[in-house]
Amino acid sequence: MNLPSGNIVKQGLALKENDLKKTVQGLMEERFSGYLVLAIEGFDGFEEATLLFKKGFGVACVYEYLKFDITVISDLALAHCFNAAGASYGIIDIIQLSDLQVDMSIAFDEKIKLSTAFDKRGLDRFSVGKFDDSFAQKTLEEAVSSKQQHEFSKKDLFKKFGLGEMK
Repeated sequence: MNLPSGNIVKQGLALKENDLKKTVQGLMEERFSGYLVLAIEGFDGFEEATLLFKKGFGVACVYEYLKFDITVISDLALAHCFNAAGASYGIIDIIQLSDLQVDMSIAFDEKIKLSTAFDKRGLDRFSVGKFDDSFAQKTLEEAVSSKQQHEFSKKDLFKKFGLGEMK
C-alpha cells in the first residue's frame, strides 16, 4: 500500500510492551490523523496491518500477508489487525498525516475504506488475545483459492481479446 511518508510520531515500538488497543484509543483521544503500521511475525511469515485515522476515527484498513503477496482490505483487514495484536513479536510505527493526505490516500483506493468509521466505542468490539493462526490460515486459503480462480494465463488472455496464438 502506498501512503505518504508524513511525520513520524513513534517508530519501532515493541508490540510486547505496547497494548495495541490502548495505543489506538490514545490516538482517538488525540483526534489523530495519519496511520498506524503494525508489522508482525505471523502465521507463515511477515504480516503488516495499516490502520488509517482521520480526526480520531478509524476510517480505513489494509492487512498484507507479505510472503504470499495477498492483501485483505476494509472490515476484514480490521479484524486481522486486532488478531495480529496478539502476536509474540511485532513493532508499531505511527505516522501523522494531514486530513487531506488521509482523504487522498483513501481516494486512490476506496475499497480500503471501512464500512463504518469507528471511534472509542467501536473499539470495544475488538478483543486482543493470543494470535489466532487458524484465522490467518483460513483467510489465506480463501484468498489463494479466489486468486487462482481469477488468474489467466497469457494464452487465455490473448484468446479473450481474439488475438489467437500470439506470443
